[in-house]
Amino acid sequence: MASSKQATTSVLKPGAAAKTIYQLLQGKWRSTDDAQYVLELREHYYMDYYGEKLSDSTEFILDKACPSAPNAGHPGDNERYLVQPKEDMCWEIVGVDEESLELIYSGRGNSLSFKRIN
Repeated sequence: MASSKQATTSVLKPGAAAKTIYQLLQGKWRSTDDAQYVLELREHYYMDYYGEKLSDSTEFILDKACPSAPNAGHPGDNERYLVQPKEDMCWEIVGVDEESLELIYSGRGNSLSFKRIN
């Protein structure tokens, strides 16, 4: 989980302040570690592709915290946690701008980096 210092730090990278986090997330993102893996965030849907084949699609929200945290349950367009409520999955948005996205998966603590492809 994020420390209190991290919680007050913006996930918007410099120059990205004109849009909300939700707006910046919209689009397709290719993993910098595995070119076959593409993440698409469209409206409130989270879609995983591997090798151009859709492998998963579910709804997401942005929230102040992961579902099990005390301050969860406060969705909004500028919150720093990407949550799939039905799947009980959560990622901390470490940084996002027009070109890149960095997430930390709360279940394992692994970091995921993406570059925008559209």
